[in-house]
Amino acid sequence: MIRFREKNGAWPIDEESKKIDNVVSLQYKQIQKLKEYKEILIDNAVTGKIKVGDYHAKQD
Repeated sequence: MIRFREKNGAWPIDEESKKIDNVVSLQYKQIQKLKEYKEILIDNAVTGKIKVGDYHAKQD
Protein backbone atom coordinates (compact mmCIF):
# COMPACT_ATOMS: atom_id res chain seq x y z
CA MET A 1 0.00 0.00 0.00
CA ILE A 2 1.38 3.39 -0.97
CA ARG A 3 0.80 6.20 1.47
CA PHE A 4 0.77 9.80 0.36
CA ARG A 5 1.73 12.75 2.47
CA GLU A 6 -0.40 15.84 2.69
CA LYS A 7 0.73 19.06 1.00
CA ASN A 8 2.23 20.26 4.29
CA GLY A 9 4.39 17.13 4.51
CA ALA A 10 2.45 15.49 7.34
CA TRP A 11 0.94 12.04 7.18
CA PRO A 12 -2.88 12.04 7.35
CA ILE A 13 -2.76 9.81 10.43
CA ASP A 14 -0.66 12.45 12.23
CA GLU A 15 -3.35 15.07 11.67
CA GLU A 16 -6.08 12.77 12.98
CA SER A 17 -3.90 11.82 15.94
CA LYS A 18 -3.45 15.51 16.82
CA LYS A 19 -7.23 16.01 16.73
CA ILE A 20 -7.76 13.05 19.05
CA ASP A 21 -5.02 14.26 21.40
CA ASN A 22 -6.69 17.69 21.57
CA VAL A 23 -10.06 16.14 22.40
CA VAL A 24 -8.53 13.92 25.09
CA SER A 25 -6.70 16.91 26.57
CA LEU A 26 -9.89 18.98 26.67
CA GLN A 27 -11.80 16.12 28.32
CA TYR A 28 -9.07 15.74 30.93
CA LYS A 29 -9.21 19.47 31.73
CA GLN A 30 -13.00 19.32 32.05
CA ILE A 31 -12.78 16.34 34.40
CA GLN A 32 -10.23 18.18 36.55
CA LYS A 33 -12.52 21.23 36.75
CA LEU A 34 -15.48 19.04 37.72
CA LYS A 35 -13.43 17.38 40.47
CA GLU A 36 -12.43 20.82 41.75
CA TYR A 37 -16.06 21.96 41.69
CA LYS A 38 -17.13 18.79 43.52
CA GLU A 39 -14.58 19.41 46.29
CA ILE A 40 -15.73 23.02 46.68
CA LEU A 41 -19.38 21.96 46.73
CA ILE A 42 -18.75 19.32 49.41
CA ASP A 43 -16.70 21.77 51.47
CA ASN A 44 -19.45 24.38 51.27
CA ALA A 45 -22.07 21.83 52.31
CA VAL A 46 -20.00 20.56 55.25
CA THR A 47 -19.16 24.04 56.53
CA GLY A 48 -22.81 25.18 56.24
CA LYS A 49 -22.26 27.73 53.50
CA ILE A 50 -25.06 26.10 51.50
CA LYS A 51 -28.17 24.23 52.61
CA VAL A 52 -28.67 20.70 51.34
CA GLY A 53 -30.97 19.04 53.88
CA ASP A 54 -34.38 20.50 52.96
CA TYR A 55 -34.54 19.41 49.35
CA HIS A 56 -37.49 17.20 48.36
CA ALA A 57 -37.64 15.64 44.91
CA LYS A 58 -40.77 16.25 42.90
CA GLN A 59 -43.07 13.21 42.87
CA ASP A 60 -44.74 12.43 39.54
